[in-house]
Amino acid sequence: MRILAIIGSQRAGNTLKTAQLLEKELQKSDDSLEFEYINLWKADIKLCLGCFNCMAKGIENCPLQDDITSIIQKMTKADGIILASPVYVMNVTGNMKNFIDRLAAFCHRPAFFQQKALVLSTVGGVGVKKVLSYLKEVAEAIGMQDVTKLGLVTPPASLIFPKLQKKNDLAVHKAALKFWQSLQKKTITPSLGSVIQFEAQKVVFSKESTHEAFPADYSFYAKLQKNNYWVNANVAWYKILIGRSFGIFISFVMK
Repeated sequence: MRILAIIGSQRAGNTLKTAQLLEKELQKSDDSLEFEYINLWKADIKLCLGCFNCMAKGIENCPLQDDITSIIQKMTKADGIILASPVYVMNVTGNMKNFIDRLAAFCHRPAFFQQKALVLSTVGGVGVKKVLSYLKEVAEAIGMQDVTKLGLVTPPASLIFPKLQKKNDLAVHKAALKFWQSLQKKTITPSLGSVIQFEAQKVVFSKESTHEAFPADYSFYAKLQKNNYWVNANVAWYKILIGRSFGIFISFVMK
């Protein structure tokens, strides 16, 4: 199995160290796991231009030529993906935010359904819950399943008292175990929110009126009209009912 850890720090600090601790914990379950780290501060990822080409016409039409293409290829081949960012003023780092912006097309046309996700954040004080919620939302929006969350308070070394260190070590152990267990699951079981997202986007982007503005989305969703989800999945009947009801509401509003 392959695990790809995408580190949104500006240096080799607590977030990278925590990801490496996760690797050691996961290796206890399976020492054949292959880990690869992408440190965004070293990657050539140009700032998103907001030109809309990737969403409207397809990600291959992005005018920026850099490392994002190879990173997406690695994400596609991975079994598990770790999205990691320290807290910078109550949010993810600029590195991580720009990386996410460059994945915008996958929020319209999700593609990472086979990948399990773990979102990781470290903070010296406050803001970790907000960052974890954001990263989880992004991971689910682009298709990732069974998102595990790990947030640690990591003040300067001189301020880490034994009780906090023990708490952090236990949190890493529990997150690694949960992530490992999710990696064993092969069946895709979408959340209700994910089903609603699918039905809403299917309604919006399969309308003839969207063909000119969003040709890539129109072509993508036109093929999914009879589907309950983007891919074959175990979708509970009540999620289908709620999702389609929401889709009907969206269709009514758009008239």
